[in-house]
Amino acid sequence: MEYKKWVPICLCLAILTSLNARIFYVSPKGNDANRGSLEKPLRTISSGARRARPGDIVFVLEGTYRERITPVHGGEKGKPTTYQAEPGKRVFIKGSEILEGRLEKGKERNLFLWPPLISRSHYLPKSGAFFGRNTK
Repeated sequence: MEYKKWVPICLCLAILTSLNARIFYVSPKGNDANRGSLEKPLRTISSGARRARPGDIVFVLEGTYRERITPVHGGEKGKPTTYQAEPGKRVFIKGSEILEGRLEKGKERNLFLWPPLISRSHYLPKSGAFFGRNTK
């Protein structure tokens, strides 16, 4: 695994932060049912945020994460909860979803109808449509 070369860096982070600090690894290839170890990482940053306590580290491996992150627990004075991207790699956090299926052009220019329920704030129950602007 490519992740193994970052073990020494993570261990140093843990020692510097606190002797009791835990590290939770997150990877787009992971699973939220995992423990969050380097060999069995979590799938979402949110899962790491739910598990992390003051002094812990959530180590985010390279990839794109499509989620909204709301940490449940904050840090304490001298024991911050740290979110660390994999050094030298690109980590993207996007609140958007990938939409698949067919778009139907509406009457307005650049307005499209989308049938599935995406979120309550953009869903019109009477028409069964999702409205969004075309950005291309």
